[in-house]
Amino acid sequence: MSASVAWVTGGSGGIGRAVVLELARRGFSVGIGFLRSEDAAGRVVEEAARLGARTQLLRGDLVERKEVHRMGEELVSGLGPPDVLVCAAGVTRDALLGASEAVDFDEVLRVNFFGAVNACREASRHMVARRRERSCSSLPSPPSVPGAVNRITPRPRARPRHSRARSRSSWRPGASASTRSHRA
Repeated sequence: MSASVAWVTGGSGGIGRAVVLELARRGFSVGIGFLRSEDAAGRVVEEAARLGARTQLLRGDLVERKEVHRMGEELVSGLGPPDVLVCAAGVTRDALLGASEAVDFDEVLRVNFFGAVNACREASRHMVARRRERSCSSLPSPPSVPGAVNRITPRPRARPRHSRARSRSSWRPGASASTRSHRA
């Protein structure tokens, strides 16, 4: 059985690096996404290799859909289709709201939100095609954003449970087993 494949965006440093190394420890083959720091990404490849993981560098700008598509295709041809996507790529523009520029907020939104959405779309294309239930997670953006994180395919519906209503006479809040009253 081949190892599961993970794609980690922003894998050249910080949280992304830590995620890559943890996935490597767990036996994943890891596609390491990065944009600027090829030296740092190369060091992460060396660290993951020492842990026995197969890796592949995936350089590209997550904001550009065509680049994300190319990165996804490179991952599939090099390591196989992704089972897991972790979006750790992100930017911060720390400034007080009144001192910040609109361009700063635009860049944060483009990378942290739209970059994660683009990566999730690309990864999910491969996951859904194989009818595999896996997940995408985004670290820099809020997990409450619908469609940007978590499950790619819906869970199978559980069979409805039969009602297990308790009799009012056999249970009341705060009652211990020895103080429950049983009324006819």
